[in-house]
Amino acid sequence: MLINKLELKNKQEYLFYFLVFFIFYFIGMNFFKNNFDKEKNQEYSGISKEDRPKIYNDISRIDIVNYFSLDCPQCRSAFIKEEESKDRYRNINVYYRQNPLDIQPLSGDKAIIAECIFSENGNGKYYEFILDSFTNYVDSKNNDWILGLAKKYMKDPVSFNSCLHSDKAKANVTNQKIKNIGDGIAYTPTLLIFINHSFVKKFENLSAAQVISIINYYNDLKL
Repeated sequence: MLINKLELKNKQEYLFYFLVFFIFYFIGMNFFKNNFDKEKNQEYSGISKEDRPKIYNDISRIDIVNYFSLDCPQCRSAFIKEEESKDRYRNINVYYRQNPLDIQPLSGDKAIIAECIFSENGNGKYYEFILDSFTNYVDSKNNDWILGLAKKYMKDPVSFNSCLHSDKAKANVTNQKIKNIGDGIAYTPTLLIFINHSFVKKFENLSAAQVISIINYYNDLKL
């Protein structure tokens, strides 16, 4: 009788430990599944009318969103290399979204300068200015050098200066940063790949060589 009671107690203990193990296993699996599938289920901001495209093919099925900062060395090198190779791109379009980072204290004002270039001149001069600022980058404690470059793109110095101090330009940069945070964009360069307007893949915290490699890969896809 005593043996039967011991056996019953042991079975109950085994059952208890099994249930505890199963509960923790289930919780753990759901935790890891949710985290590993986070990117898959993440909703990223697709292409919108506010985006500034570099059009390589009007009917391209592949859109690449590149989050960059004017103080990001990897962004700078990748942008210059992309420009040098632009004649090979036939199957993609690239959209650059500014993402000035808090660790780059001058990048926010640079972003506002670029916004004002765009508001006066549109996409063409906007990307010319970015290339100019990247090609002639000065590692300085102020933005005097980039304001000097911007003079070449001003239609009216008075209106441009007004833009620099306007709430609208600052709001555009701030709102883009808020949207970036909502999309989980924490690094530059970060690339989002969209095929047929559907999100496919996120690449973040890249080197310049990786940026170009990814752009080349998707450009060369036979879709």
